[in-house]
Amino acid sequence: MLDTVAEDPRLRRSHRPDAVRAHLLERLGDHAGAREHYRRAARAALNQPEKRYLEERAAADPARPGGVRVATAAPRDGRRSGR
Repeated sequence: MLDTVAEDPRLRRSHRPDAVRAHLLERLGDHAGAREHYRRAARAALNQPEKRYLEERAAADPARPGGVRVATAAPRDGRRSGR
């Protein structure tokens, strides 16, 4: 069914079919497949918050609760790195 939706010309360039496929694969335990589809969805996303979310999901660690990777600790001076 998802293949049929993804082939619809109105969704051909949309990130949504890949995002949905990634979510379903993730729930089924296919983390490698999910990661690939999250990456594809992120490349197709035009909205920066959606792109960032999809990139985060692609980088998620399935061994951690919620699949989220733990960020590195902030420098001792309290500043965030990269600023």
